[in-house]
Amino acid sequence: MHHKTWKRAELEDLKWFKASRVADSGGSPLARDRLGFHTSSDSDHPNLYIEHKMHARMAVVSLYLETVERMRENEEHGKTPVLLLRATGRRGNKGKPGTQKNPTLVVCDIADLERVYEEWVEPDEEIERKLQQGHDESWHAPQGGLARRRPELEDD
Repeated sequence: MHHKTWKRAELEDLKWFKASRVADSGGSPLARDRLGFHTSSDSDHPNLYIEHKMHARMAVVSLYLETVERMRENEEHGKTPVLLLRATGRRGNKGKPGTQKNPTLVVCDIADLERVYEEWVEPDEEIERKLQQGHDESWHAPQGGLARRRPELEDD
């Protein structure tokens, strides 16, 4: 792949995060983020460490595309495909789900990221009511994802 091809793709993808490429990223002492701090990230974003990878074939992309195809085959119209990946069976992997020792990764198309975030934080109330119908009193629909994962964000 020509070096200008991946540079152009990196520039385009980083625009989603209002970030720019960092020339000589990957450990160069000259690489700096927007705040002037040394970074090995591929971007100058002050809060996100972004690593951009571009390959002809990647297992994660193949799994995601299989998910999209399965969704289309089953005529799941109006849904946004999301692939959740969790590593298991790793030596010393005793962390709780969602920790760095046992990460759960969320994979979606970047164009769908805002919609996925909105569904995670504030699920559709009408759908939540329909889910609760037909369940006994002991069943409770989970609240929005951030409130579940980060108690400090719950409303008082």
